[in-house]
Amino acid sequence: MSTAESPQDDPYPQRRTPTGLLRGRRVYRRALSCPRSRRRGMPVADARCPAPDPQAHTPAARACASARMAIALAGVLTLLLLLPATALAEDNPLFAIPEHVPESARDTAAPVGDRPMARTALLLDREQAAPGERVRVGVHFTMEPGWHIYWRNSGQSGYPSEVDFAADALPDDAFGPLLWPAPRAFEEGGGFIITYGYGGTVVLGADLIVPEDAEGTLELNAVADFLICEVDCIPGITRMSRSLAIGPAEPTPAEEIALLDASRDRLPVTAPDRGWSTEVALAARPLRPGDTVRATLGLVTCDGPPEDGAACPELALPDAPEHQLFIPDAMEGTSVAFLGAREHPSAYAGRLFDLELTAGPDRARDDTFSGVLRLLADGEPVALDIAAPLPRGDREAAVETLAHPFFLDVDPDTLTGEASSASAPRPLQPLPWWQALLFAFLGGMLLNLMPCVFPILAIKVYGLAELAHESRSRTVLSGVAYTAGIVGSLLLLALVVVGLRAGGTAVGWGFQFQEPLFIAFVGAVLVLFAANLFGAFEIGVSASRLDAATARAHGLRRSFFEGILAVILATPCSAPFLGAAVGFALAGSAPLILAIFAVLGLGLAIPYVLLTLMPQWGRWLPRPGPWMDHFRRFLGFVLLGTTVWLLWIVGQSTGSDGMTRLLVFLVACALAAWIYGLFQHAASRGWRVGGHVLAIALLLAVAAVTLRFGDGTSASPADGPTTSAGITWEVFDEHAIAQVLEGGQPVFVDFTADWCITCKFNERTVINTDRVREAIATHDVVMFKADWTRRDDRIREVLARFGKAGVPMYLTYSPAAPDDPEVLPELLTADRLITSFARAAGTP
Repeated sequence: MSTAESPQDDPYPQRRTPTGLLRGRRVYRRALSCPRSRRRGMPVADARCPAPDPQAHTPAARACASARMAIALAGVLTLLLLLPATALAEDNPLFAIPEHVPESARDTAAPVGDRPMARTALLLDREQAAPGERVRVGVHFTMEPGWHIYWRNSGQSGYPSEVDFAADALPDDAFGPLLWPAPRAFEEGGGFIITYGYGGTVVLGADLIVPEDAEGTLELNAVADFLICEVDCIPGITRMSRSLAIGPAEPTPAEEIALLDASRDRLPVTAPDRGWSTEVALAARPLRPGDTVRATLGLVTCDGPPEDGAACPELALPDAPEHQLFIPDAMEGTSVAFLGAREHPSAYAGRLFDLELTAGPDRARDDTFSGVLRLLADGEPVALDIAAPLPRGDREAAVETLAHPFFLDVDPDTLTGEASSASAPRPLQPLPWWQALLFAFLGGMLLNLMPCVFPILAIKVYGLAELAHESRSRTVLSGVAYTAGIVGSLLLLALVVVGLRAGGTAVGWGFQFQEPLFIAFVGAVLVLFAANLFGAFEIGVSASRLDAATARAHGLRRSFFEGILAVILATPCSAPFLGAAVGFALAGSAPLILAIFAVLGLGLAIPYVLLTLMPQWGRWLPRPGPWMDHFRRFLGFVLLGTTVWLLWIVGQSTGSDGMTRLLVFLVACALAAWIYGLFQHAASRGWRVGGHVLAIALLLAVAAVTLRFGDGTSASPADGPTTSAGITWEVFDEHAIAQVLEGGQPVFVDFTADWCITCKFNERTVINTDRVREAIATHDVVMFKADWTRRDDRIREVLARFGKAGVPMYLTYSPAAPDDPEVLPELLTADRLITSFARAAGTP
C-alpha cells in the first residue's frame, strides 16, 4: 500500500538545501525503480562430438578437445553470473486524513524520526457517479509547519511535484490534465534561492469523465512523487487507491467537497474568464543566446466607459516582494525578472506590467512565455494565467526592434541588451570561424600529448616499426587509413551531438563517458585489441589467403580501427585551445560543428601522418625481429591497464556492483576472443562457423546478464563536504559560492569528472600537493568541486557560460570581483594556481 521509504531504506535520506537536490532525486528515483529480483541458474547447453583418439593429432581432434574446454569454461562463467539477489522493502505507517477517507486512500512520506512531514489523501467529490458524469479527483497534501512541496516549475532548486491518476479499464484520456493552484515563492538558502510551491495544504487534482459504458465499480489509483523541504529536503512518494461505484450520483461528505472547492478557488484564471483582454509585447525578436529583452503585459479591464454605470475594476499590485508577483513557468534557457507596473497608455482602465527576459548561452527552440501574475482587482486577490509566443534565434540572427505603444515612454537603452548580472549566464564570446578552426587543429595536435592518448601512441610506435622497411606507398596509405578512422569517428560523434541538440538535449565534450554502457563498449574494444596483441586471434586474416594483397588490406584495416580507438580514448581529455574550439562549435550551427570536429581530427592525426611522409625516421628504429613480438604483447598489457581505469570510472558512478558486472563482461570478452581465435584457422568451415557462433553467443549472453547498470545501482554522489588528500571540498553550488564571497573568502572551483584523465593528472601533480595545500590554508581559500562524472545540466550550463564544452575547467573567485572569476588553463601548474589564490585574496 504505502511505498514511502523509511529512513533505513532511503539511499538518500534528509538532504541539505540547496546542495545536491537534483542528484538526490535521481538517486532516490533510481533506488525506487530498480528492485532486484532473484535469478536462478540456467541449464548449460551441451555440445556433442566424437571422443578423439588420444594418440591422434588431427585438426578435428584438437578442435573437438578445444570446443569441450571452451564450453566448460562458458558454463562455469554463466553459473557464476547468475547469482541470486534480494531486496528488502518496508512500508511506513499510515496517518489518517481526513478521517472519513478510506485507509487505502491515505499515505504518508518523508519521515523525520517517527513523524511524517507529508500526508496525502485521495479525494473524490462523488461516492457514486453515473456514466458520462464528471468527477473531481485530487491528491490532498498536508505538510508540517515550515515544510513545502514544489509547483510545476520548482524554480532555482528542488523538482516539480508529480501526481499520476489511473483506473482499471479506463483509457489514458479519461483523466484531464493536472490542475495547479496558484503557487507562492519561497526564499531558500538565506534568500539566494527562489523556489515556487505550496506550504500548509494543497490539492493537486484533475477531472475524470466516467465512460458511458462503465458499470460496477472503478478502482482509482494515484501516485504522488514529490520533494518536501524546510531547511532539509526529503524525497517522498505515496500511493493511494479508492473505489468509485457506478450508479446514480451520490456526493461525498461535505468536508471532502469543501477541500476540492477550496483548491478550485485557488486555480489561476485567464483574462477572458474575468471579461478582460491582454496583449504581450516584446521589445525585440527573436531572443538570442545571451540577450535580454523587455516584455510588457498590457491588461485592459474596460475598453471604454462601462454600461449601466458599473465600475471598472481598479488593478494594483499586492504589497509583496517582486519575486512573489510573477511566477514564471519553466522556459528552456530563459530566466524572467518582474520589473513593476505602470499606467496603460491607451485603455480606459488597465495597467502595464513589465518583465525582463534573459536568455542563456545555448540556442533554444521557440517557446511559450507563460506564468502566473498576482494582482489585486478592487482589493480582491487575483492569480492571472498569461501566455504568449516567445520566438528564439541563433546568436547571428538579425534582431527586429518593435516600435510598440507600450514602449513609447521607456528609455530605449533599457529595452534590450546582453545579460551581465552575476546570476545570469554570460553570453559566449564568439570567435571568428577561422580562429575556431585553428584552435580545433592545434587542440587536436596537443591531444597527442595528453595521458589518455598514450596507449594508442604506443601501438602506433609498434606500427611504425613494422612499416619502417616497407615501401613508401604502403606507409603513406597507413597514415591515410589512420586519419580516415579518426576523422570518420569524430564526424560520427558530431552527428550524434547535432541529433541530440535537435532533440532538445545539450551535451559537452566527453559526454558519452557519462554513460556506463558506453564505457562498457570502450572496455570491450580495449580487451579485444589486447587479445589481438596477445595473439589470441587475428583481425580479418584468412588462413587460406595470406597473400600480399590480403596482408596489405589487413594493415590498412588495422590502422583505420586504431584511428577510431584514438578518438575513443581522446574524448575524456581536454587540451589547450580544444575547450574554446569545441565550446564555440557546440554553440553554433550543425555545419560548424561538423567542420570543427573534422579539423580537430586532422590535428589529432597529423603527427603520425607527418612521420609516414618522412622516410628518414626509419633509420632510428631497429630492424624487425623477435623484439617486436615481445613489444606487441607488452602493448596488450598497456591496453588492459587502461581497462582498469574504466572499471574505476564505473565503480565511482554505479558502485561496486556495477564495477563487478563490467569486470565479468570484460572477462567474457577475453574468453570470446580466445574461442574465436581457437577456431579461426580450423580446416573445416563448419568448425570455423561453429566456433565463431559460440564466441558471439557467449558474449551476447553475458552482456544480457551483466550490462544492466540501471540507475538504481549508482553510487550516491556526495551531498556535503568531503575531504581528499587533506583538502576539504564543498559540493558545487553557485549560491553557496556567492555566500562565501560575501563573507570575504576567495573561492576555487574545480570542474572535474572521474573519466577525465587531464583532471586526474592535474589533481595528482598540482592540486593535491603540499605547496597548494599550504597556499589554501594561507589565503583561506574555500574549495568547491563540480563533479560532471554523471550528466548534470547545471554544470554543463556553467561550462558553456565560460565558453567551455567539457572538463577540466578551473575558476578562482575573488571577493573583490565576485562577478569576474579568473579562468585558469586546462593544464595547471602549482605556481599558476598559487598565484591565482594570492591574487584572489588580495595578497601581494
